[in-house]
Amino acid sequence: MTTRSAIDSLRRTKSHRGFTIVEILIALMMLMVIITGIYASWISILKGSKIGLDAAKEVQRKRIASRVLQDALMCAQLYGANEAHYAFMADTSNPEMAALSFVADLPDSFPRSGRYGDEKVRRVTFTVEPGKNGLNNLVMRQTPILRLMDQSEEENPLILAKGVQIFGIEFWDNAIMDWGAEWLRTNSIPPLVRVVLASSADRNAKLMPQDVVTRVVKLQEGAVPANLQMGGGNPVQNAARLNAGGNRGVGLDGQPNPNRRGNPRAGGMRNNQGAQRFQSGRR
Repeated sequence: MTTRSAIDSLRRTKSHRGFTIVEILIALMMLMVIITGIYASWISILKGSKIGLDAAKEVQRKRIASRVLQDALMCAQLYGANEAHYAFMADTSNPEMAALSFVADLPDSFPRSGRYGDEKVRRVTFTVEPGKNGLNNLVMRQTPILRLMDQSEEENPLILAKGVQIFGIEFWDNAIMDWGAEWLRTNSIPPLVRVVLASSADRNAKLMPQDVVTRVVKLQEGAVPANLQMGGGNPVQNAARLNAGGNRGVGLDGQPNPNRRGNPRAGGMRNNQGAQRFQSGRR
């Protein structure tokens, strides 16, 4: 009887025994390993998603910037009776950080057109300026022709691209039938402009092909003659003169045509006064 009671008591003790501390610790460690793996996977997914979104935003921003440049250049205007106000000026002293300023008849869809109302003819200026974190920004300022730039536009330009490492401009010169790094004939418009824009969020990173956007833009080369601007002369002859001045050295597809030679003197003399204003206006 005593032996049976002892066996029953031992069985009851084993059936009511809980987990030991070692078992609990092992279970907790396994749970922590599982949670750590899930957390690491989730962080990797978030980082990959952020990198992809940032890359997509950067590509889209460069495309928008190059499109704004293209639209502005295609609307460039120059009138023979007002050459001093319509000077086409470019500063390429630093070939990787160029600057460009010209007058254009801009459409309503052009950025910030809403603030200028019916003043569609505006001077547009593109410059590269220091931004945050030591990165350079490509910015655009505009002001109606014959008006001074207001303080708001001067202090808060439109940022087209961030982290700019290259903003290069080249001009097709009919005199040499080749691309040139300078455009000194400020009282004329080049037939073609080639723009190179490269940007990266890391200024020390090596530029990759996808970081560089290149555009070749066909411009309205010829200036509007003074008599056409004032409404005088024969309209047919004026239109013929304007068309003859606008297509020298350029094919129908907008690309340089080496079989058509331009007039080396078509551009006229450099407008030093306008160039000096442009240089003094750069920040």
